[in-house]
Amino acid sequence: MIGIIIQWVGLGCNEPNSLNYHRFNGKAVIETTIDNCLKSVQAQKVIVSLPASERKNINGVGYQKSLIDTNRAAMGKTVCFETYDSKDTVEGLYQAALVHGLSHVVRVYANCPLIPSWLLNDMIKHYYLIGANTP
Repeated sequence: MIGIIIQWVGLGCNEPNSLNYHRFNGKAVIETTIDNCLKSVQAQKVIVSLPASERKNINGVGYQKSLIDTNRAAMGKTVCFETYDSKDTVEGLYQAALVHGLSHVVRVYANCPLIPSWLLNDMIKHYYLIGANTP
């Protein structure tokens, strides 16, 4: 199964000057990034991976606690929020992929609201077309 993992590394994400805090099209940047990833028809899951220390701070950018503590269905997909205790971000992404049964992952940064769903779709299609998913 292929999924999109949105990497939220924190870096003061609840600070007023943080890019994740700013609004883009009336929403927090992270919300716009999630919405664009949800529109990808090629990915079965969308996961937001963030350090455990930042879990409380995500509320500061527009997401309500209920969206973090429970999964939500949107556009036929589930958005899951996974936290990791490791200081190794890549290890956190890997653990999120394992928990959700992903064999292939597209990594997107949380502060990337301009990533279009068509580009995600084309990348995934090309990945399969060239056989990169096979050993």
